[in-house]
Amino acid sequence: MTQQAVRISVLASTTADLTVGDWIARRAGRLGEVDVDLIDLATARLPDRRAATLPEGGVQPAAVHDLVPWLTEADGFVAVLPGSVTGVPEQIRNALDWCTSAWAGKPVALVTNGPAPQHTAVPRDVHSAFQNRQATVISSVDAHTEPKGRGEHRLSDQNSTADRLLAELVAAARRARNVSAF
Repeated sequence: MTQQAVRISVLASTTADLTVGDWIARRAGRLGEVDVDLIDLATARLPDRRAATLPEGGVQPAAVHDLVPWLTEADGFVAVLPGSVTGVPEQIRNALDWCTSAWAGKPVALVTNGPAPQHTAVPRDVHSAFQNRQATVISSVDAHTEPKGRGEHRLSDQNSTADRLLAELVAAARRARNVSAF
């Protein structure tokens, strides 16, 4: 008996992050029984998070209404973050604040995008932001791109690092889905 496919949503919000997100999505697509969505949060056009309260009448803004089902259907997430991140990127924060129930009990992997010579640690703020939505950050990795911005992943260990990250995410997503089924 085959297992139901795990749905992974890769979230990105800049052109450079979309390049890395596409690479991660293609790596995930090679895994068995995994469905992948690449979500460009910039084009989702969520309202500013400071306005993350429903207008009178309780009607969600259209952009929120459109995005929530995609996030709710996901079993796990990969959030691609800019290499220069010093806090929670605005588009990620907007998604967290507007789509509050979509994250609970789901695993999240964080991928930082930056030039190869620099090591960029994911800020605690990003971990905390997901944890505040009851998501579990399972791992963080750096995805170094060529300095010219071509988005090519030339470091020999990058594919294997991405594959390990995705395998860990898929396993965590299966466990979370099994727990929520009870």
